[in-house]
Amino acid sequence: MKKSDLKAFFDKKATLIAISILIAIAFWAVVVYSISSDFSRPMYDIPITLTSSSYRSYGLELVEGGDATVTVTVNGSRGTVGSLTAEDLVVYPNLSSVTAAGSYELQLSVQKTNPLADFTVVSVSPSTVKLSFEVMDSAEFTVETELGGLYAEDGYIIGTISLDMPKVTVAGPEDKVSRIARVVARANVSG
Repeated sequence: MKKSDLKAFFDKKATLIAISILIAIAFWAVVVYSISSDFSRPMYDIPITLTSSSYRSYGLELVEGGDATVTVTVNGSRGTVGSLTAEDLVVYPNLSSVTAAGSYELQLSVQKTNPLADFTVVSVSPSTVKLSFEVMDSAEFTVETELGGLYAEDGYIIGTISLDMPKVTVAGPEDKVSRIARVVARANVSG
């Protein structure tokens, strides 16, 4: 082939299109086969779940920290990891040390909701959560009434005051319920 024939061959539009397509396919193949398909992604605001209620056998209730969220980093194929949601993970604290009222710094663990899902959990941040537990109690009180601004004209008397709910039950942490001495309904009446 002469040099002029070769130049004429490459000057044809169809030849340039075909060569461009072959080069693009070659670059695509290199990218697909040389770059790892593994992909890491942080998932934000994953809620903590209390999977065990062992602390309840001690008469305890969770009073603080149950609304905590964490960031979980996962790794896997781009398609799998890209479609994950918070429902695909369960983050739970190790409650085995919770045996009395107080605040605890508990280690967190992460599980997949589908054990066969093709991704791995890389990390959870923060790795611990602070939860507070209290012994719960309840007490019943008779509601007392205090009316301000109420007076009777000459020749009239103020009768007894009645309530729709003369008794109330207050429930909460034992140390706070024990500090309640009485329950009072106050109202200011004019006219």
